Amino acid sequence: MEWEDQGIVLSVRRHGESSAILSVFTSSHGRCLGLVKGGMSKGQKSTLQKGNFLAIKWRARLEAHLGTFSCNLLRSNAMKFMDDALKISILNSACSVVDLVLPEREGYQNLYLQFFSLIDNLSESRFIINYIFWEIDLLQSLGFGLDLSRCCVSGEKEDLFYLSPKTGRAVSEKKGKPYHDRLFPLPSFLISRTNSDSISSVEIKNAFNITTYFLGRYVFGVDKKEPWDRKQLVDRLIKMNTMSSS
Repeated sequence: MEWEDQGIVLSVRRHGESSAILSVFTSSHGRCLGLVKGGMSKGQKSTLQKGNFLAIKWRARLEAHLGTFSCNLLRSNAMKFMDDALKISILNSACSVVDLVLPEREGYQNLYLQFFSLIDNLSESRFIINYIFWEIDLLQSLGFGLDLSRCCVSGEKEDLFYLSPKTGRAVSEKKGKPYHDRLFPLPSFLISRTNSDSISSVEIKNAFNITTYFLGRYVFGVDKKEPWDRKQLVDRLIKMNTMSSS
């Protein structure tokens, strides 16, 4: 059996002396694993960097087998952003999250397109906001979407100010004020899907608090710990004062 596809490298781990097990998020076949012979060689290592865009061919005797990959580099995203530590951190975080949470060989074409767009647009100035939107969309794709359309108490669409950690639904300022210490502050840019330079560091911090909580509760769960690359991303943002009060 064999198929050809395009995909983005999620992770690589050594197998034997010189081969590697490659995890790749493909356009049509979902997250797939395969053996790359000689994958740990100097020539292959540069091709199999996290975030790189590849043309791949998978072969196996039976569909249930691990199979082998033949890979050709289409675009080196890792090298493209090598001089920008924050962009590399976002790239690594996104790859690690997808690698952890997606089941193998199940198609997620919309999520793949969102993932590709995130990486393709890392050169934009508001790439941090793009990453937050991507985590919100990831929750939606996995069946744990947040409802930011109306207040879950009154049904009103205006004055949305909080988010309930129990339901993942928005709450108006009036209805939520008596319980404000038990609710998340809801950044307005999450509601409007606005990506602009006017978004404050406090709003970014509040947005990450929301995605961290819901990813931890519903996606990472008990058996899956938050990826180290995502923790490093948040730590890096704190150190760079991106999350400091404006």
